[in-house]
Amino acid sequence: MNTGKKNNANNTKVVYMGFDDNYTTETEGTPKNDGYVYVKVGFKKENFEKIQSYTTYANVEAIMDKINVEYTPEDFIKGATMYFIDSMLDNIDAHQPKEITRKLYESLPEFLPILNESAKQLGNTPKVNVEPLINYHDGLIKNNMKKIMKERKITQKELSEMTGIDKSNLSIYMNNKSQPSIEFFLRIWHALDYPPLNQILYREKPCDA
Repeated sequence: MNTGKKNNANNTKVVYMGFDDNYTTETEGTPKNDGYVYVKVGFKKENFEKIQSYTTYANVEAIMDKINVEYTPEDFIKGATMYFIDSMLDNIDAHQPKEITRKLYESLPEFLPILNESAKQLGNTPKVNVEPLINYHDGLIKNNMKKIMKERKITQKELSEMTGIDKSNLSIYMNNKSQPSIEFFLRIWHALDYPPLNQILYREKPCDA
């Protein structure tokens, strides 16, 4: 059985347990009167796997944004629950997820291997190579997608077929008229075999005044 452990702010150890025949979750070391209500919840295996997929995506975003955090399925469950409750209280349609969530839902589980490999590639990227991208500078971030495609002898049509991204959108990205969403960037990055970030991305130098 696979388990994951996380310490919350008051050092209460929470253990969430992978699915087996018992479909159980449990908490350990929970002090009384700590301001929390603890609820045991069971998920169908396929639904829990979706939660793990979304958690992986959130961690990829955190790595790309250089945020020192690691999310767990427990975090996603808490956040999703509060989002639904807040949406109902605020009279917002809770059944209309954000665009990025909709895209992920449509592409999972096919997208999950890309997320896992992207997280690995991002984690192995030397910070010194991407400092010009992540530190504050004037100038927009642009991409060298067209150049890398030419070096790898990949046509726009082929890239569209590999990524599932429409050719017209790829043309916009390749000509730096706009930059892709994180999901589309990861799809393209995967299709191009993960070139170093400081090669596929660069920060445009501001024009001299």
